[in-house]
Amino acid sequence: MIKRKKSKKRNLNRTSNRKTLNKRTLNKNSLSSRRTSNKKRVLNRKKLVLYCCCIGLVLIVLLSLSTSHHGTSTSGGTQLEINYSDSWNGSYSDGLGFKRINGTGPETIDVSNEEVNMAALVQKEGYRSGNLSVCIIRNGKTIASESTRERNGSVLVTG
Repeated sequence: MIKRKKSKKRNLNRTSNRKTLNKRTLNKNSLSSRRTSNKKRVLNRKKLVLYCCCIGLVLIVLLSLSTSHHGTSTSGGTQLEINYSDSWNGSYSDGLGFKRINGTGPETIDVSNEEVNMAALVQKEGYRSGNLSVCIIRNGKTIASESTRERNGSVLVTG
C-alpha cells in the first residue's frame, strides 16, 4: 500500500508539473505577443516622428517663402531699388522695425503695399569700386536717391 500512495503522489506531482508547464507556455506566448506589440508601438512612434518632421519642414519652407521681401514688381506702394553690379548688404526700416537685406546685382525690394516713410542704409561688400545707387520709390515715382563710387562705400536714403 505504501507504493500506491507514492504513485498517487507521483501522479499528483506530474499533473501539477503539467499545470506549471502550461502556465509557462502561456507566459511565453504572452511574452512573445507583448514583444510584437512593443515592436509595433516603436514602429508607430517612428512613423509619427517622421510625419511630424515632414510637416515641420513643409511649414518652415512655407514660412520662409511667405516672409520673403524680394520682388521685381514696380506696382504701387513703397519700394527700395538698389543698383550695384557686385555684392551688397544693409538694412531698412519701414516704420515697423528694421529688416536686414543682402544681395548681388541690381534688385527691387517691395517694402510695403502702402505709402510709408522709410530709411535705408546699403553698403558695398568688400573693397570694390563701382557705382552703388539706392532709390526709394513710392507709387512709381522716385522720392529719394543717393549714390557713391567710394570703395566699400555706403549709402543712406530717407524718404
